Amino acid sequence: MAVMHGTVSVPVSRCRSCLSAGRRIAALVVMAIAAGLLVHVSSPAEAQTEPAVSIPRDVLSAAVACRAEPSAPTVDRPEPVLVVSRPNAITSPDLITALVKAGHTVCALRIPSAHASADDAAQYVVNAIEAMAGVYGGRISVVGYDEGATVALGTLHTWPSAAALVRTIVSIAPRFALPLPLAPDPNPITAWYAKFSASELPAGPNYVAVLNNNDARNLAGQVPVPGVSRGHLRDMTILAVQDPCPLDPPERRVLDSVLGDPPQLPAEPVFSLAYDPVAQHLTIAALEGTPTAYPAGCPAADS
Repeated sequence: MAVMHGTVSVPVSRCRSCLSAGRRIAALVVMAIAAGLLVHVSSPAEAQTEPAVSIPRDVLSAAVACRAEPSAPTVDRPEPVLVVSRPNAITSPDLITALVKAGHTVCALRIPSAHASADDAAQYVVNAIEAMAGVYGGRISVVGYDEGATVALGTLHTWPSAAALVRTIVSIAPRFALPLPLAPDPNPITAWYAKFSASELPAGPNYVAVLNNNDARNLAGQVPVPGVSRGHLRDMTILAVQDPCPLDPPERRVLDSVLGDPPQLPAEPVFSLAYDPVAQHLTIAALEGTPTAYPAGCPAADS
C-alpha cells in the first residue's frame, strides 16, 4: 500500500520522510491499515446480527491508498474521506484531487476483480471504514459512485456498527435495480442491493445523493427526482447537477474532464458522473454540511 501525493505513489516505508512531524497523520492511516493493527472487535450483540469478515485483513487493506496535501494543517482538516468506485475500476483522479484541495485526507478503495462480487466488495468497504475511523479516533465520511455507491450503502445495511462510524455518505449516481418484475436484473450489484430496499437507511450518517436527472437508471429506480424522496430513501437529500447548471449537459463536462486538453483517449473506458466538476462541487458542499450551496457559475460559462 502507498500514500499518494499528487501523481506520485510513495511507499509507506518512505512516507515519514515526505511529511513534517506535525503532518504525518495521513501516513499513519496507511501504515496502521497496512500493518493490520486496526481489527474491529464486535460486541456479542453485533456478532449475532452482523456477518463475519472472511477475506484476510491484509488482503482487504492492500486495496486502500491514501492521499493528503502535506501543506495543509492537520488539525484544521475536515474529516477523512473514503472513496469507493465500482469493483476493479480506476478511482476518478479528478474527484480525489477535488477532495484533497478541499482539505480532506482521501483514502481510495480499489476492489480487485477477484473479489468483485457484492458480498466480497462490502467486506473491503467495512474494513476501510473501521480502520480509518480507528486511526482518526472519530467519524469519517464516505463518497461512493456508480456501483461503488451501491456497495457502500449496502455495506452500512450489512454492518450497522460501521454506519455509526460514518458522518456523511455521498452517493454519486448510485445504481439501483430497475422496477422490471418480469425481467431479471443483469447487474449483480444492483440485484444484491434490492434485498435492502425494504429496510430503512441505517441510523448515523447524513445521506446525500448527487444525480444526473437525465439518467433513467436513477429516475426509474429507487432514487427519486430531487424533493420527491420516498420509500426507504426518504431520509436522503437528493441533489441534481442540473439544478445549478440546467442548460449545460453533464455529459459534455464529463467528456471534457476525461479526454483532457488536448483530448486524448483514457486508459480505460470511463463515463461517470464522478468526473463532472459540478458533481464534485456538490459532493464537497454536502461533506461541509451545505449540500444546497451550488456553484456560482457553470464550466460552460468559462469556455
